Amino acid sequence: MEWHPTKEWDVYAYYGVEHYARTAYAATPIGYGSPLADLSGCAVEDPGTQPCQAANATITQVQPGLWYRVITPDVGSVAFRLSYMPTRTVRYGRDSTGFGREEKNIR
Repeated sequence: MEWHPTKEWDVYAYYGVEHYARTAYAATPIGYGSPLADLSGCAVEDPGTQPCQAANATITQVQPGLWYRVITPDVGSVAFRLSYMPTRTVRYGRDSTGFGREEKNIR
């Protein structure tokens, strides 16, 4: 969605969702998003020997922002932009507690 209230201002907001289908094969960790995948090492900065077999299930992102044109001559312009883009991911797999999904907000 975009809005241009004046020649100098542009206000916008974008939103998107991506979902990846799970493809797992019975009793093996083979396939995208296998329920046998182990996420125990995904929540730490340096997992060392802990496994992190994360596969994205859903990624959601929103991006609101604005542009302000400081100088608007006949050709070109000088502009200032302010934007923010938080991202949320949901991953297939299981952590050490046995849950089937892990959610994480990325700022």
